[in-house]
Amino acid sequence: MEQRFIKKVNPFTESVLCCHLLPPPLIMPTKKYPLTMTYAFLVALILAHTFTSLAYAHEEPPLRRSYPHAQTVTSLAYADDEFPLRRSYPHVQTISTEELKAKYQDTIQVDARSTVEYRVIHMEGAISIPYSSSRFISKLTKLRQENPSKPLVLYCNGHSCSVSYKAVSKALEHGIKNIFSYDSGILTWVEANPAQTVLLDESPADLSKLISKAQLKNVQRSLPELRKIAQDNNALIIDIREKHQMKASPKLDHIKHIKLNKLLFQIASKLHHDRTLIFIDATGKQLRWVQYYLEQQGYKSYYFLKGGVNALDKGSITVNY
Repeated sequence: MEQRFIKKVNPFTESVLCCHLLPPPLIMPTKKYPLTMTYAFLVALILAHTFTSLAYAHEEPPLRRSYPHAQTVTSLAYADDEFPLRRSYPHVQTISTEELKAKYQDTIQVDARSTVEYRVIHMEGAISIPYSSSRFISKLTKLRQENPSKPLVLYCNGHSCSVSYKAVSKALEHGIKNIFSYDSGILTWVEANPAQTVLLDESPADLSKLISKAQLKNVQRSLPELRKIAQDNNALIIDIREKHQMKASPKLDHIKHIKLNKLLFQIASKLHHDRTLIFIDATGKQLRWVQYYLEQQGYKSYYFLKGGVNALDKGSITVNY
């Protein structure tokens, strides 16, 4: 009976149970069983336990074989690292690059970013409906009515961009269903599928024209650095922020406010082409798209405020009342 019971217990604890079932003389040293014999027995017991544990350590957990589709805790942790905002929007369904590529013709792609970003780069055939627009829901509702059965796939820039999550959430609140977030974003999409991407009005997208993080970083400067550049080069300082973003301004002289759409027209016309230009935005993110236009038109001397106005400390800004 004792032997049958031992075979049924967990192998990890089997040696310990065996130890409890052995008679006391084999555990405690006595005159009949000297200390050396007891030590020898314990060493043998430890070795047996170690080999048993190693054997089972290499065996795949039995439940993982029964549920091969299930994600492990480790894989979920890595998924959260890759898509850090997913945990904040658990109700939003997402679609992967591979799935979207396979179902591209059977889905409707919606670019939820600004029209400026859309004009720089977008998925081929995607419809521009900016999440920031006051007509976002009315346009999305009309699109759904025109296409009652096709899944809607909304996207923005990438893994740390919250726009597509917010856009899908808002759509769900207004009863728009069968809608997904492609949260890998356009920057992942263009590298995986240049043939289905429009970059600067060209398709397939020319990947050599993508501006890298290093190229963007190369033109970013701190506020003190920009002051010196402005002084030495008689630079034109341009603030592209919207009215609602202008609660404070950096301490720079002679800032000129130009709306983004108007600025892009001026860049296309090569206005101020021969001057040093300094650009300011709220967070430093809008200017990455301005850089595409500057490079396309051959501007050479231009700089961006690193991190935008929102990254400046109180001593570096003037509050606008």
